[in-house]
Amino acid sequence: MKKALVDAARRRLSATGKRTRHVDIRRAISDAYYAPFYALAQTCADELIGANKRTTDAWLKVYRALDHLQAKQALQKAAKSGDAEAELIVFAATFSRLQELRHEADYSPRPPEFNRADALLIVDQVERAIADFDRLDLFRKREIAVRMLLRERGKKETGT
Repeated sequence: MKKALVDAARRRLSATGKRTRHVDIRRAISDAYYAPFYALAQTCADELIGANKRTTDAWLKVYRALDHLQAKQALQKAAKSGDAEAELIVFAATFSRLQELRHEADYSPRPPEFNRADALLIVDQVERAIADFDRLDLFRKREIAVRMLLRERGKKETGT
């Protein structure tokens, strides 16, 4: 799904004539955001249930459990840890920025503040960030999946 969304974003930006319509730029940004989001959702389900279990209800439940805000916060926290790989730091920054751009693209009635060339650069950044994320080792991906889906209990909540 992640590659299909990146490809769809590129098609939206290249299928138009001389002047790219605002709606095509908006949809391309939205597609670009959902590519890493679905990459994360797939990673969570693959790492916690198993890539060989993609047809099961359990895999689908984990895949669908990913929350947009929680994903952003978990990635930012992981990127700030002392042992964060450069790939993870770039992916977290890209994801966070894309989430903001997607909100603007999907919900603002004003024309986007970026043009076709800007959107193409964003799509390229997303593709590189996903490739970097895919290169993380399996333990790191599993750790990220846990951070994405499980809420940390605060000190006040840890009673006996």
